[in-house]
Amino acid sequence: MYGDVRSKLRGLRHLYAYYLGTPSSPIKLYRPYINRECLHCHLGARSFEESVAHKKDPQMLSRMKLNRLGCSTSECHNIIHNVSQLKDATFWKEQAK
Repeated sequence: MYGDVRSKLRGLRHLYAYYLGTPSSPIKLYRPYINRECLHCHLGARSFEESVAHKKDPQMLSRMKLNRLGCSTSECHNIIHNVSQLKDATFWKEQAK
């Protein structure tokens, strides 16, 4: 529905591989993943900002926020969200004012 003609053709290739062929293993992205997608939810979260792993290097958080260090491409997160376990996740709820 969205994207240019190349996006549509890539989508058709994925459909072909899914139904008639074999999907590539491991799956590779066409372009590097943009940290904006992660930071949309995690930026400002205490568990993200104060994580020991994120504080090893004093520049790490600023590099992530500027998209110079990828969450998934830097060998930190090989599974982004285990969707099957999201129902059990604890989410922060803003307190009523």
